[in-house]
This record gives sequence, C-alpha cells and structure tokens, in this order.
Amino acid sequence: MTKSLSVIATLISICFFISISSAAQRNIKPAEKQELIQYVISEVLQLNDEIVITTTAYKDHLLIVLQNQQQEFERLTKEVDLQQQLLSQGLISQKEFEENKLAMAMAKYSIKITKRRIDSAEKLIVDTQAQTNSAMLELEIKEPRNRTGVTAVPSPTGGSGKNDLLVRYDGKAQWSLADSGKIENFFYSRFGYSLPVSAWGGTDLHRRMNLDHSNAMDVALNPDSTEGQGLMNYLREAGIPYMAFRGRIAGKSTGAHIHIGKPSLKLASP
Repeated sequence: MTKSLSVIATLISICFFISISSAAQRNIKPAEKQELIQYVISEVLQLNDEIVITTTAYKDHLLIVLQNQQQEFERLTKEVDLQQQLLSQGLISQKEFEENKLAMAMAKYSIKITKRRIDSAEKLIVDTQAQTNSAMLELEIKEPRNRTGVTAVPSPTGGSGKNDLLVRYDGKAQWSLADSGKIENFFYSRFGYSLPVSAWGGTDLHRRMNLDHSNAMDVALNPDSTEGQGLMNYLREAGIPYMAFRGRIAGKSTGAHIHIGKPSLKLASP
C-alpha cells in the first residue's frame, strides 16, 4: 500500500512540474500563469493531505498487527523452550520440535516485514509533509500577502456559516500539548484510527511564516468532514481553543486543517 501511495505522490510532483513548464511555454499572460501555478500547488496540498491521512491510518493498522505478531512470537518462543526439554526427555519427536521451531522463525520474519512496512509508511508521511511544506512556501512567495476575506468568529457555536474561511473558538480551558492525549484518545475511540496530526508544536515552516506554534498542534482534517465536526464538537465541550481553516489563507494557513490551541501571536494580533 505504501508503495502505491508513494507512486501517487511522485505522479503528483511530475504533474506539478509539467503543468508549470507547460504554462511557461504557452503564450499566456503572467497573471494567468500565476493563477495556474497557484491552482496546481493547491491541488498538490489537497492530495498530500489525503495521502498523510490514509497512510497514518495504514500505519496504525500495522501497529496493531505488529502487537499481535509479537505476542504470538513470545508464545511460540515459550512453547519451543518447553518442547526443548520434552525432546531431551524423549516425550516428543524431533519432527514435531522442528515444526514448532519453523513456526517461531516464520513469526519472527513476519515481525521484521511488518516493522519494515511501518518504517516505509512513516517515511512516506515525512516525505509528503516535506513536499507540502515546499508547496506552502511556494504559495507564500507567489501569493500577495494583503488578501482579505477571513472571518474570525469567537462565538461558542464555532462560526457564523460554512462560507467562513476561518472559524475561531476561544475556549477558556488551560490547555497545553501535554494534554493532547485526551484528544487523541477521544478521536481514536470515536473514529477508529489515530488523530492525523500534521504538526506538533513549532515547525520550520511555522517559524518561516513568523507563527508562534510552540504550544499548539495542527490536525489534517477538513472542518466540514464528519471527523472534523466531531473533533470540533469535542473541543467546544471541553473548552479547548481552536481555529478551523476551510482553505488556504496567505500568511496564515496553507490549506484546510484544524489548529488546536490558542492562536499564534501573529494570528492573534490585529
């Protein structure tokens, strides 16, 4: 599965550069060319979010598989140790003993393969997020910083409508990253997979955008999705502050996601 997703990510990059190259070769106006470039980058960001969410769910499944495999390996190891004694006493045949040793070896090999798949999934997540960061920086450079149209809504209901690019809830709870386990436990129990955290604390990208993200985390969920709505409902009930972005906002957000924690200093300022 990770191989297929990796191929998709590669194709996205190829299409991205081909589209930009084609635009450069065509006799089009600079404004149209810029609009095309921004559109392609936006598509890359959206597809990358899907890859991260899908791969995270896949990795979580593999972790459960690995836990079961390790338990089975421990069971077989104890069984083989016991049968070693039985064999020395002539209570079991050599063939039976060798069959159990083979089963133990196969269980050990299965653990090795699963760990390798987990590593591949983690690498794909990191690589995809790195590509996302590059695309976001490209938008920061290309897109004017004086665009408006953002609505900040600090009401308990979480917003004034689905057309707002930004929905803000100023919860009164004293929340910090150390409390994130409660949110992760809720999300897993509700939706059956791990919370797709895309940024934990401050990252290089946040620092380049001059955003103080040291005590916040970003979740790669569209606020209008079932999971996004469920998460925001939980945060409001718990009084945890958040900002939900429905799209890209120059200098503030690179795409749809939910920011958990107080706004950064830059976002909180007028």
